[in-house]
Amino acid sequence: MSDALYRVVRPPIPVPPESIRVHGIRPVELESAPELREVADEVQGALEGRRLVAHACGIELAFLGRLYEGRGQRPPRRAIDVVDLAAELTAHEGETPVRSWRLADMAARYGVPVARTHHAFGDAFITAQLFLVLATSLEQRGVAGVRDLERAGRSRHKIERLIRRR
Repeated sequence: MSDALYRVVRPPIPVPPESIRVHGIRPVELESAPELREVADEVQGALEGRRLVAHACGIELAFLGRLYEGRGQRPPRRAIDVVDLAAELTAHEGETPVRSWRLADMAARYGVPVARTHHAFGDAFITAQLFLVLATSLEQRGVAGVRDLERAGRSRHKIERLIRRR
């Protein structure tokens, strides 16, 4: 947690009132916030040499693609998606299928406490805890190591193949 990075940035377009209500970021915070380009180096530095772990990672990968655009560096292309990990885990365990892929619902299913949702830092913290729970469950089934988790956490890759390889 000591390396955590959280920044509010001013968006290039007006924020709809519904978004302000859901995310709890006040217009006054956005007015005084830097633009994304002003914190891009800091964000890129925080991600350097790390794997992205996300909930429904397509959104984050698209955002990072825009962040890195025109900067002469490639955005992270590999990610571990906790939605995919949970889908494959439940399919393998013969458990009741996940009825909701919402982050708060997934956290509740796996016993991860939820203090604040729809806030970037809070959602990241919930996702990190959810990842640890899912990775531990998968490790008990023979899926271990970052590469196996990457394979399991993208494109609905079948964990079954990883388990059979062991």
